[in-house]
Amino acid sequence: MNNFLLRTESVLNDCKEHLATTDNLDSAIANYLMQYISIIFCAEMEQAVKTIFNRSLENRISNLSDEELKEFINNQLIRLKSSSLKKSDLADYIKSFSQSAKERFNSQLQDKDREISVYSSVVTSRHSVAHTSIPNQVTFLELEQAVEAAKEILEAVQVALQSC
Repeated sequence: MNNFLLRTESVLNDCKEHLATTDNLDSAIANYLMQYISIIFCAEMEQAVKTIFNRSLENRISNLSDEELKEFINNQLIRLKSSSLKKSDLADYIKSFSQSAKERFNSQLQDKDREISVYSSVVTSRHSVAHTSIPNQVTFLELEQAVEAAKEILEAVQVALQSC
């Protein structure tokens, strides 16, 4: 697997270590840091998903001679910029390739409902931080769990798109 989310893990670990050292794990500062880290996490996750899609598409369109078709395909990736990072939205985007690709994606994440739920909560929390005045309620443990779930989601995206 690729080394996705390295920046998120590094920032998360540095902040967690600092807050533990200063005995501030349950402080307002910890909450502010969690808001910041959740934004980094979602940005990095978005970039990782785009990278996987780009790699898959580059392999498939490299031999196409129809330039307009190539441009159309590349323009579809722009939609990913505004799409949600939730598992169901990623599955729907993968379905653009084929129903079987979506099924491969979902099968990779079977029995991962709890992990996916924590991941989705972090994504929703990041959206609230960025677009509303609702405070962040994500803990360090939840963010760590979300990062691990995100890695599984990214692996599932790769598997789904390899066989299209």
